[in-house]
Amino acid sequence: GGRNGRGSSLSRLGKKGDSKDDDEESENEEGKKPPEPEPEVISQWLLLAGGMSGPQTLASTEVLGLEANECFPGPPLLRRRWGCAAITLDGPRVLVAGGFDGEGYLRSTEIVDLKAWTVTEGPTMSIARAGCSAVRVTRHQVLVLGGDSLDSSE
Repeated sequence: GGRNGRGSSLSRLGKKGDSKDDDEESENEEGKKPPEPEPEVISQWLLLAGGMSGPQTLASTEVLGLEANECFPGPPLLRRRWGCAAITLDGPRVLVAGGFDGEGYLRSTEIVDLKAWTVTEGPTMSIARAGCSAVRVTRHQVLVLGGDSLDSSE
């Protein structure tokens, strides 16, 4: 993962399941298009999480499909945050950690599941931090380090 210039965290995700045919956009008998399906897990994509829009801290996510160069809204985060870290977990899940919510540094983490289209609370970090980085140490361990904090460093 990394951050773009607006404080959103980026995380590259993995493989997709079976794809559907592109001709599903055709109209049904009533002349109406079918409802838009939830986005599929595509093979090359980035999750943009949080960020800022002017003075407003965001709780939104967006998914950027690299193959088609398309961006679409993802599931909303539980908290507004910018300067957070993001790292992929097993499957199409991303851990979003720390950041700043406009009022203070965050100890919270969230798990964005792009297959289930949900966001759930993750583990709480021992120190609140923004502008941090995350690395995968083992299959079940992620290390969040660096960044700014009002607390002492770990």
